Amino acid sequence: MTWKLVIILAVISAIFSAAMLTIPATKDTSLAYIGIYPDAWFVLAILIIMNCKSAKEAAIKTFVFFLISQPLIYLLQVPFSYLGWRIFMYYPRWFVATILTLPGAAVAFLVKKQNWLSVAILSVATGYLSLASANYTRRCLRNFPSGSIGAIFCMASAIALALALFDKKKHKIATIVIIALAYATAFVSGVSF
Repeated sequence: MTWKLVIILAVISAIFSAAMLTIPATKDTSLAYIGIYPDAWFVLAILIIMNCKSAKEAAIKTFVFFLISQPLIYLLQVPFSYLGWRIFMYYPRWFVATILTLPGAAVAFLVKKQNWLSVAILSVATGYLSLASANYTRRCLRNFPSGSIGAIFCMASAIALALALFDKKKHKIATIVIIALAYATAFVSGVSF
């Protein structure tokens, strides 16, 4: 993935997220959650990581992607938010996440090795996406259609990652089983974020 593409992806992602957080019609919908929860950001980070040639490149490009996109989301909301510049009070957790992308992306790059360690590493992302999908499903069951897009997006993303990133059938199946177990456990137990 070229630097130009990383920067373009960061800017487009930030504009979309800020718009979804700002447009009144998307308030309290799955579309607005993109700026609140890391669901879609896991997928974008993995897209960048898997299109790099080394762990170092993956770490730096993912870090820069988040370093551009996250503050830009808040900056774009300033004129539209009743908080004004105070909206940046929500940025510190995303700054911590941005710093964590340096080691996180380097480790995630190991998914390209196509082995059982790769399955375990990817399970962090697919496990989170399964948890998120279960949370959105429960929200949807309480107040349809709230959460429906998030539930579908997270589960579809987790499954797509399992199918797209592994060549061997046994790794794909193991990852799908992990996704199903994580979803069922999160849904039944009521664990939420």
